[in-house]
Amino acid sequence: MLGAGFWCGAWCLVLLLVLVLLLGSRLLHESHERSPHRPDVPSVVLSALGLASLLYGIIESSTYGWVKAKAAYEVFSHSYTLGDVSVTAYALSLAVLLLAIFWYRQAELQRRGKTPLIVHRPPVHEALRRVGVEPMLTH
Repeated sequence: MLGAGFWCGAWCLVLLLVLVLLLGSRLLHESHERSPHRPDVPSVVLSALGLASLLYGIIESSTYGWVKAKAAYEVFSHSYTLGDVSVTAYALSLAVLLLAIFWYRQAELQRRGKTPLIVHRPPVHEALRRVGVEPMLTH
């Protein structure tokens, strides 16, 4: 069992996070610009499945191990062996693949002049462009 100190710390962390989010929401202003754009459904599906795979891999790592399988994978009382590789490694690999496809799709939507779910040029990308690395990343 986890001690009372752990739970107190966990709840204090959640409370701190809520306070930061509430204060941050006061700094952001609602955009009054309304656009007729609908979210890109394939992008929503890719991001949801990628993040779910990432979360599943992290959560199940204690049960099945990170790379080497600690136990056989069980689904609905059926046991599966995936070689010597943990289901966590498969889930994390799937997450990387799906999120990479999502990131590429966002870049393509932006290049075509459509509205992506995220802006594809983070500050790191701008810094890399300044030192001449961008051509290697985009071609």
